[in-house]
Amino acid sequence: TPHSLRVLNTPLWGPLDAEAFVNSAPFTRRLTTLLLSLEREVDLPMLTLAKAPSLAKLDTLSLTAYQISRPALEVFSSSRHLRLESLWFIDCEQGDRLAIALAGGASFGRLDLLDLTNNRLTDEGALALANSPNFPRLKTLRALQNDFTDRGHEALRARFPEATTRSKSTRPPRLT
Repeated sequence: TPHSLRVLNTPLWGPLDAEAFVNSAPFTRRLTTLLLSLEREVDLPMLTLAKAPSLAKLDTLSLTAYQISRPALEVFSSSRHLRLESLWFIDCEQGDRLAIALAGGASFGRLDLLDLTNNRLTDEGALALANSPNFPRLKTLRALQNDFTDRGHEALRARFPEATTRSKSTRPPRLT
């Protein structure tokens, strides 16, 4: 049976918690949806998720987090274990480094939905995504409430015709 888990604003997520979480088999082996909202110790959970073979069935990840380092984003983006179909980075305010890390990552071949709402992306991030060969199955791109000019909007729409880059409303997945 697939499982979903929501972890909200926990100040306790540290080295032992992250390791304990990914090693809590058989639960994590059946986990398909993970919603994380973290404000501290963000790099460690990102690195732990990226390196955890027990999360191979995870197909949806929604992350609301701040202060993710470039190395953590790069490791996450190149994970050999994650096979995500939906990825939500909402209100992370990471700027173009998020888009550049995702665009350069090789672990998004199955990605169908990418939501980068409210991340302070500029045309540089939009162009990185638009020029990346790493999103062959991406159908839904939401990049709302960012700092694109018409150039960024047009580049994303040219590569991803169904991209939503100007509307003001979006919702992350809900657990049912």
